[in-house]
Amino acid sequence: MDNLIIKTLNGEATTAEIRALARWMRDEKNEARFRQLKKAWHLTNGLVLTPEREEEELQKYIAYIRSARHPRGRIVRLQRVAAIALPLLCIAALLYLSRREPADTYPPPATIQPGTSKALLVLHDRRTVELDADRGITLRSDSILSRPTDRGVSILPAPDAGEDDKKWNHLITPRGGEYRLTLSDGTRVHLNAGTVVEFPSSFARDRREVRLTGEAYFEVAGDARPFIVIAGRTTTRVHGTTFNINAHENARARVVLVTGRVSVSGAGTGDHPLLPSQLAEFDADGRFVGIREVDARAHTAWTSGFFTFENEDIASILATLSRWYDVEVSYIDDSVKDYHFTGSVQRYENIDTILNAIGKTVHVHFSIRDRMIIVSKITTP
Repeated sequence: MDNLIIKTLNGEATTAEIRALARWMRDEKNEARFRQLKKAWHLTNGLVLTPEREEEELQKYIAYIRSARHPRGRIVRLQRVAAIALPLLCIAALLYLSRREPADTYPPPATIQPGTSKALLVLHDRRTVELDADRGITLRSDSILSRPTDRGVSILPAPDAGEDDKKWNHLITPRGGEYRLTLSDGTRVHLNAGTVVEFPSSFARDRREVRLTGEAYFEVAGDARPFIVIAGRTTTRVHGTTFNINAHENARARVVLVTGRVSVSGAGTGDHPLLPSQLAEFDADGRFVGIREVDARAHTAWTSGFFTFENEDIASILATLSRWYDVEVSYIDDSVKDYHFTGSVQRYENIDTILNAIGKTVHVHFSIRDRMIIVSKITTP
């Protein structure tokens, strides 16, 4: 029914279609859906009508409804006319009154700023530290945490510090945040927005293991001990190399190798070795999908201040932007999710600039209200 609602709101529905919509709206849940889609439609079309235009539109709808005739041209009984006209008039009234709702007279949208360097550190003993410096933090092997800034923040280890590899800490970047962390072995980790990295204060003698949810770029320090990243149901084993892992919850996991050599495994699968510029992909359940050649720079450009998309679908692109700019996304037409875009834009740019570039290329319309991106398809005449 969504297409019929949009058609009605656009003034393109036939009398028979409006009758069908009126019958459908007799159910409260359906009417709520109509109102929801109506608001999104107003947001997209940016309607701010004068009282004169409002009255004109209402009269058009009333005239349209009254113009309905029985297929055989016979006079319809008054009761039947009322049964049909009243629901239709309700639709017209909804359209009319919606233009008078204060919520439809929107102030100019606030500028949506890109993400910044910020994170929350949760230590193994549940102490928390809010981090917002431009540079990262360093976790020393003696469990002393320091942040190399002018203000200088340090946290002393817990008095009972012992086997530090069993004391797991969490570094959390929120939506609209990123952060850099240097682990006790010298490995550097760059966390993207909406990411959690779990790590011990000091690594075990036989291995270095961290856990990841989200996306992070690793520059692993050389060491005889293997470096292991567990992301959902996938495991990546390395010694000394650079690679990117994108493994958000309920989404496919992707491991891209930049330099060196790694092996990856999923749920019930063996190890799959990767060479530089190769991408290994697993589905949300950890099942191995395959390995393919890619331009590794496209997958790590975010660490250098760029978004680079290679034939990426709109749904994935907007999921990435929503995490970085901390916004929500609503689709008027779900078919646009499968549109694809290729291009590179600056990561710290105003979101309007990025959306305009994408919209002009793939013929999609974006509008912003508060912190919501409304996405619709541009129809060509």
